Amino acid sequence: MFEGLYNSASGMINQARIQEIISTNIAKAVVPGHKKIVGISKPFEDALKSKLNGDINSQQVGGVEFIDNYVVFEQGPLKLTGNPLNFAIEGKGFFTVEMNGKEYYTRNGSFTMNTNGELVTSEGYPVLDTEGGRINILNSFKGNPADVSKITLSSDGIIKIHSANLKENIEAGKLKIVDFDDLTKLEPMGSSLFNAGKAVPQETEEFSLSQGYLEQSNVNIIDEMVSMISNMRIYETNQKILKSISDSINRSTNELGRV
Repeated sequence: MFEGLYNSASGMINQARIQEIISTNIAKAVVPGHKKIVGISKPFEDALKSKLNGDINSQQVGGVEFIDNYVVFEQGPLKLTGNPLNFAIEGKGFFTVEMNGKEYYTRNGSFTMNTNGELVTSEGYPVLDTEGGRINILNSFKGNPADVSKITLSSDGIIKIHSANLKENIEAGKLKIVDFDDLTKLEPMGSSLFNAGKAVPQETEEFSLSQGYLEQSNVNIIDEMVSMISNMRIYETNQKILKSISDSINRSTNELGRV
């Protein structure tokens, strides 16, 4: 009876954690470059065995334990925006940005220019070039910003400034696109940023950049809603089992007290 009580309680805790992850996926489904997160859980017996190197009696424990979550790095669909400072990566790689003097990585190419003329993310983090420096579009032009006719991006990440007053186009910088030896080591931060953690960033050429597009989240809203409903039903089932066992214990206790 007490084993059933524990099994149901641990199941409810696990489903609550998974429900939080599903809710996060739904909330961030509109964020460009956001990657789906999936929760991992397994029977408590297996989790405990792995911690004790298998030295455990299989009849001693039950229930389920939430282990961790992982990020699904599948490519999201591209959406045409027409904004010349919206960039999308097709293939491998991440944009490199600076936050508090440290490099972070993102697939969200929704960029803009700050008051200093620097290319920045929507949160204001500077976008870095292949030398690790900030890309300053206005400083690269060294002229009247009103004379800039357009800004272009090549498929390999070179940003150029065009002006009718110039004989040649000016290169403002080349985007630093990196990939990692092990994506599972990346640590999600905020809406679409990743910390390298123990992963090693390395330059890659296995990508193509598109200007005027944004990579959408790879979260499928319908799938997440179905998962949320299914997860809630499992939670409610465990809740009913828990209440049933608890009521049985209370009845047994009351009957014992009358003896």
